[in-house]
Amino acid sequence: MADTEAELTRRLESVPEILFALLFGSRAAGTPRADSDWDVAVFLSPALSAAERFRLRARLSGELGDLGQVDVVVLNDAPPLLAHRALQGRLLTVADRTAYVRFFVATVSASEDERYFREIHDRARRERLEEGRFGRS
Repeated sequence: MADTEAELTRRLESVPEILFALLFGSRAAGTPRADSDWDVAVFLSPALSAAERFRLRARLSGELGDLGQVDVVVLNDAPPLLAHRALQGRLLTVADRTAYVRFFVATVSASEDERYFREIHDRARRERLEEGRFGRS
């Protein structure tokens, strides 16, 4: 597994559009099963358009496929909770430390905001259930 991770890192470092990349999921946590994929999150240059990011993600998935099942997530386009989950993994490469720190701070803030509002919503739903008002105005 260490050899595959090193090769994955080497290949990601060779892509100039990648500002940083993380390994997350079961492989990063050290709990993979035999059929576990490689969950890789990349943050790409903001100069790339959405279409260019899509094409680069597809290219990376194809080029990394010989290493096993690799699932590539583009952090620029990821929802806050997925981005936060990826940040709980470990860095594979950082070409732009400032971009990483900015993304980290923005993502943690956004996911905390989302969690706060989800808790308010869940609390209101529980209250409606307890009062027998769920599904009614």
